[in-house]
Amino acid sequence: MTILISALAALPLRPDDPPKTAATLVADALGWYSTWFGLDQTTLKPQTCRGEFRAELYSFRCDPLGAVVFANVEDSGRCLIGSMSPSASPDAGLHVNTLSNLAPPPETKAVQPRDCGELPTADGRFEITVTPRLRGADDHLTKAAREAALAYVKRARDRRPCAIHFPRVRAGDPFAHVYTLCQGDLDNVMEFMIRHGQTDDFPHWVYDRPKKNLPPGAKRRLEDPELWSGTSNPEQRREGQE
Repeated sequence: MTILISALAALPLRPDDPPKTAATLVADALGWYSTWFGLDQTTLKPQTCRGEFRAELYSFRCDPLGAVVFANVEDSGRCLIGSMSPSASPDAGLHVNTLSNLAPPPETKAVQPRDCGELPTADGRFEITVTPRLRGADDHLTKAAREAALAYVKRARDRRPCAIHFPRVRAGDPFAHVYTLCQGDLDNVMEFMIRHGQTDDFPHWVYDRPKKNLPPGAKRRLEDPELWSGTSNPEQRREGQE
């Protein structure tokens, strides 16, 4: 069954309304992706996202961005974006790849999905239309991402003479990309997951120069001051100023 949905900006809430934090889950995630993986802002046009929901897992790709997205339903029933990456093939992300594909789905789900934004809650194939949504930077989330990255680098005892660039984080961003520059060259990008407004204290993925998988357009982003909240130099970290 095919489902067509258009993601619209959330209407203003009355004081007695509960916050609808996940109403634009996919639109916010695509807004983040268009900034941190997109090659230019023309990717902000409506995206056709096609995929499958099965066994509490979502897998879909959104075009013309070419973004492959995986999400899951947590024990609470809330949805969480687990990963976003450039597509490696035209059919990447269209199907959920789990052992459950080898057997019929259970008659009753262990967890009923809620707070999943534009994503359907019925098992099966789906198609939705979503426009990437850009938002203003959130000072609290920006600070939390910086602190998480610094704490991780300190625990890792990284003594290299590298500068760390911290992003401005927006409410609804699924991840925060922290750039590490060594001797002026981009060495790696640490991807910290943001779970319902809380930044993980470790990167769940690292893109690096040796693997040649740095996000496209990284140099352009480094030159855009609007994307960054600040930089940590090795001297500051050695002197305990961070």
